[in-house]
Amino acid sequence: MSDDIVENENRPVSPNDDVLPRAIGFTADEMASCGRCGKANPPNRLKCFYCASELELPVGSTVAVRLNLRTLEKWERGLNVIINRNDRRTIEPATERLCNSVGLDAALLSRILASGSALPFVRVESVRESDIVVGILAEAGIDAIVVGDSELSSDILPVRLRSIRFLDGQIEFTAFNGDNTFVHDTGEIEYAVLGMIVESQIEATTRKKKGEVKTLEESATSSDQLVVDIYSSGHDPGFRIPTTGFDFSCLGNEKGLLAADNLEKLLRLIEVRCPDASIDRSYRENRSLLDLVWEPERTRHSAGFQRSGFGRKDLAHVDTTNNLEQFTRYSRMLRHLK
Repeated sequence: MSDDIVENENRPVSPNDDVLPRAIGFTADEMASCGRCGKANPPNRLKCFYCASELELPVGSTVAVRLNLRTLEKWERGLNVIINRNDRRTIEPATERLCNSVGLDAALLSRILASGSALPFVRVESVRESDIVVGILAEAGIDAIVVGDSELSSDILPVRLRSIRFLDGQIEFTAFNGDNTFVHDTGEIEYAVLGMIVESQIEATTRKKKGEVKTLEESATSSDQLVVDIYSSGHDPGFRIPTTGFDFSCLGNEKGLLAADNLEKLLRLIEVRCPDASIDRSYRENRSLLDLVWEPERTRHSAGFQRSGFGRKDLAHVDTTNNLEQFTRYSRMLRHLK
């Protein structure tokens, strides 16, 4: 076989041979002109490469568009493409190739479909991008909807509860702070979502020497707490029951010593007393998939300089990670899809 290669390399070039490279870009006629700055752009872009204005692309060219997805900042209001519940299906090869060609995560889509749960697939910054993603999924027979961050309002936390009292055909919620009470008919309770709030902290002390940063000390702590979010008609923020600081006296003789067990008993009691309420326990199972789209919040707090010797100052900081906003998004997404 090596002799054949050498023979082909030494063969003279024929006039019929195609020695010119194939075109890998776009012709001048195919380029899209920006309406703001007038410069030419590739037809597979949604925004101008030069001034970031949206491009007016020819009808039918959106399939060839490659999405330039980025992680949105916390303060930005994005749009979430949510894949509805399905019957645990697998991704088709053609759909996988299409996702990869436009910049979507085919591996994540495959995991979401295999889970059978309603989960966010991608968070984008514009209606145009969300329409393209929904259109691609629709071509593959995948049902998806768009839910905006403004509809989830994860920056507004549910009302924390101190206690619950079951009345005749009604349920009374008492807020943790103050004596405010909220009374709802049991038929108004729509959804209850079981979740877990996890917070981890890493405290570190570093020293900078000769342009290099060296970690001198590091310690890590972690805590978790089970919570239940309850949603009723006419109260959009919802109510939150934590395992700490909540009075489980509503369980009567069923009240146990462990708060986690009491929370599960309370869920079953809500299921009996509120027959129209849906109970969801899927958060912990789906948390790893949620991390890929709705990342946990990470913050760094500087603890300032610390003296460690004569003339030496070391810098201390605390890195905190928590999933509070992520779970709030998830519970409200489920309520929105109900």
